[in-house]
Amino acid sequence: MRLSDGTLFLTWSPYPVDHYIVACAISDNGSIKGKWQHFDTPLFDKNGGHAMFFDDFEGNRKMCIHCPEQPPLERALIMNVKEENGTIKIIGNVI
Repeated sequence: MRLSDGTLFLTWSPYPVDHYIVACAISDNGSIKGKWQHFDTPLFDKNGGHAMFFDDFEGNRKMCIHCPEQPPLERALIMNVKEENGTIKIIGNVI
């Protein structure tokens, strides 16, 4: 996804130990072929993943993930997010 300053921002959902996380990286040159700087801290680390972003009808950015990774308890979790210092920050749950 492109941030408002043009930064190319990527999320993916590895399973590093015993649960999913949402990890992030940014491209150093704004291209998919750029060198990717991986963030040390995950965006979300509470057993959920596969982030999708959208803007609501009022223009507020949201992130939707599945959480927890524990069938049959797995559900969509929608969170409020905002851009801050070239990244995305979670600012609260919606559902």
